Amino acid sequence: MQTIKYRKIIELSQPLDENVTSWPDDKTPEKPFLKKILSRYKENGFYYNLISFPEHTATHIDAPVHLCEGKYSIDQIPVENFIMNACVIDTTKKVKKDPDYQLLIDDILFWEKINGKIKSNSFIIMRTDWSEYWHKPAQYLNMDNSGIMHFPGFSPDSVEFLVRERAICGIGVETLSIDPGYSRDFLVHKILFENNKFAIENLTNIKFLPLKNFKMIALPLKIVEGSGSPVTVIGLI
Repeated sequence: MQTIKYRKIIELSQPLDENVTSWPDDKTPEKPFLKKILSRYKENGFYYNLISFPEHTATHIDAPVHLCEGKYSIDQIPVENFIMNACVIDTTKKVKKDPDYQLLIDDILFWEKINGKIKSNSFIIMRTDWSEYWHKPAQYLNMDNSGIMHFPGFSPDSVEFLVRERAICGIGVETLSIDPGYSRDFLVHKILFENNKFAIENLTNIKFLPLKNFKMIALPLKIVEGSGSPVTVIGLI
């Protein structure tokens, strides 16, 4: 049995409440997270709520079945995959110059030149510091006058490389999508999910993580046949 040693825990999940920023389409309710009190202390001696939200709300895992029929649903992903060796690739300087920036194979190879080759079954996080806009929805979506969003993501080539050449378990971002905001074909999702890998979106506090040599734990709800789930994510350093 493996023992995980750590000195500090970093919270990597955004809060789940009525103010959550969500994907802007006609299938998502205007208020995607709803909470209704079903019992109060004064009335029944105990307190609890009825909550309602789409599977892909706040910090969440995308299961492969989200875009690829026949691949893992959230309850089918092997539970051991949710305890990960993680790496952070910092693209913050490039993102400040270009909000549409895509992480490239060159970024990965430069990271490996300094930190060593990425180990198999690792989880790769693209650091952008975009999570700082979480409480500013207009900036988080960064939508232009034609309704196109502009935020960074992985490039298809980089994900193909990570899956084929580095045998990763998944990727994560501080934005609404692992594809850049302007994407309409969601090719990054498709490449990842066709290989039964998963994604975590809307991460936060990535700037407090080291570039390597730390564990990440992400525990979703076990929704039968679910396409994803809100998730509590922590980094152990």
